[in-house]
Amino acid sequence: MKVFLSLGKSNKTNEEIIEDLKNFSSVVIEVLKEEEIKLVSNKNYYEEEGKDDDYYMKKSMNIMDGCDLVVFHPDFENYRECLLDERVADLQGINKFYL
Repeated sequence: MKVFLSLGKSNKTNEEIIEDLKNFSSVVIEVLKEEEIKLVSNKNYYEEEGKDDDYYMKKSMNIMDGCDLVVFHPDFENYRECLLDERVADLQGINKFYL
């Protein structure tokens, strides 16, 4: 199962993003209880400020390609990039799971 992780990255340092991804990944693996799981995420939003929404949607679409599921962090609604991820999942018909 290929799973895209959607969590807020705006206004966070690289170290905070890496720590959040580690913690979020652990929770997702525990909750899904899948034997074979590949986790993917767009870790680079914070480095690409100033781009328009179309740019982020295209980037997420490429990364989400072939995903079976998108899992959203509990505070996803507070982050524009997560809302874009949600829209991309809708457009691509990918299942969504909200923690």
